[in-house]
Amino acid sequence: MSKAASTRSSPSPGAALPPATAATLVASLAPLLHEWLPRQRWFAGKGRPITGFAAVTATELMPPAAAGPGPGLLHLLVRVEQRATPDLDAPPVPVPPTDDCYQLLLGVRSTLPPHLTAARIGIVDTGPLTGRVVYEALHDPRLADLLLERLRSPGALGPLRFDRAVEIRSGLVPRLLGAEQSNSSVVYGEEYILKILRR
Repeated sequence: MSKAASTRSSPSPGAALPPATAATLVASLAPLLHEWLPRQRWFAGKGRPITGFAAVTATELMPPAAAGPGPGLLHLLVRVEQRATPDLDAPPVPVPPTDDCYQLLLGVRSTLPPHLTAARIGIVDTGPLTGRVVYEALHDPRLADLLLERLRSPGALGPLRFDRAVEIRSGLVPRLLGAEQSNSSVVYGEEYILKILRR
């Protein structure tokens, strides 16, 4: 076994959160998401006020440690409710709210290292992650590597299924692409692209 292979840790066992716990988690993240989501290039609801969040699913791919620096990795499907902007030149009619479901991958740490400052979403004030920093996980090579390891070992984790059509070798360096509009992609080495559909 090579030195690189022997030091690579396998993914920590994760779990799907029960609906009530997922709802509490998303409610605690809502103030941060309210500010962060509209700034993301893949967010489709720009220009319409966000009026609510609802948890669809929440899964701990790597449970955030109760103590220590972390990191943890959360996969969330969050429904974002928005009020449509009425046409002021048209006769007044009720404008129904619209909503979209977004796929989020959030890292969790007690403190954020300098190289991840640009990925920072904020510090959670209430709920199960009180005092922890949440951030865009795809910027973190360690968490991007965890996603690759999950795909290398097909299986299910709560509502998530990990599968692959070919063998994927380990040790590939992840790199987040920054030019896409409606999704996010991580390049692994020069061989694979993992595309995250956001909406």
